[in-house]
Amino acid sequence: MSTQRNNSGFQLSHSNWLENHHNAKKDLRYDFAKKLALRNPKSIVDIGCGTGLWLSIFNEILPKDCKFIGIDFDRNSLKEAEGRAAKWDRECEWISLDINKDAEKIPPADLALIFNFSSYIEDLDSILAILSKKRGFKEIGAIL
Repeated sequence: MSTQRNNSGFQLSHSNWLENHHNAKKDLRYDFAKKLALRNPKSIVDIGCGTGLWLSIFNEILPKDCKFIGIDFDRNSLKEAEGRAAKWDRECEWISLDINKDAEKIPPADLALIFNFSSYIEDLDSILAILSKKRGFKEIGAIL
């Protein structure tokens, strides 16, 4: 089991395990992403983006003028995500952020993604309030 954990000190899965898990569900994830893509977002913020696997799917589906913002508190995961995105022809921003302390720093976007991340959120109602239309967010795509 310890080989499935990353070395960040947080209870996070190793990136190899995450990629295997991601690939095992890739067809379903593409179908879900295609449904969200119909909303024509010009910006996506992926909260708990990890190594950028979900954004890699959206990179293949969405037009290049859609900006991606990846947020995670694990800097090693963000470095992997940034490396993965280096070959993408789109604007990407990577933010190291503990959303339990600084959720108000999440930049507004047309679509906020919260995939496989809810167990890390201490106060889900507060986070959802921050991701409101009042603050400039248009929609939330969530797998809680």
